[in-house]
Amino acid sequence: MLQITDQNRVGVFDNVILLEENSSFVKFYAFVNLKTANNKKIFVDFVSKKECKYLRIKSMKKTKIVIDVELDDNHVPEKLFWKAEDGGIKRQETKAAMISVWDSKAMEALRIDLWTKDMPVDEMKRFFHQILVSIGHTYERATSEEDVAQWLGEIAEEFAVKSAIKM
Repeated sequence: MLQITDQNRVGVFDNVILLEENSSFVKFYAFVNLKTANNKKIFVDFVSKKECKYLRIKSMKKTKIVIDVELDDNHVPEKLFWKAEDGGIKRQETKAAMISVWDSKAMEALRIDLWTKDMPVDEMKRFFHQILVSIGHTYERATSEEDVAQWLGEIAEEFAVKSAIKM
């Protein structure tokens, strides 16, 4: 929550996104309090911190997802462990992990694909199939494009047949 009192503006804001701050000014986006302005997104730009008599930004909660990789002498993963304490995962062994992140500057996906050398091929095929199914579900949630999501599901099922997971 952000509460502001200055010469020209008075307001209480929820869901503040800080854009830039230094010793002399603050720039941020804020969602106006739901009760007063129907959750409108506004841009607020303070040229000088001296103009603001009261400025408080509540920090956002942070969480961590950690993947530990034990490598052999040739740098091939022997064991993988992950933890997500907010999700109740303390330290769980896994055989594979695929992580994708979006680089909006380069407009490309960056990936980390890891699997242990003892990951069975039939489990890897199932892992890929489940990822393909989840891509369709995630795509639909992100875009609301049911037809494309259904097509991605069909691709996942075709993969299952061609990889001999399903007959």
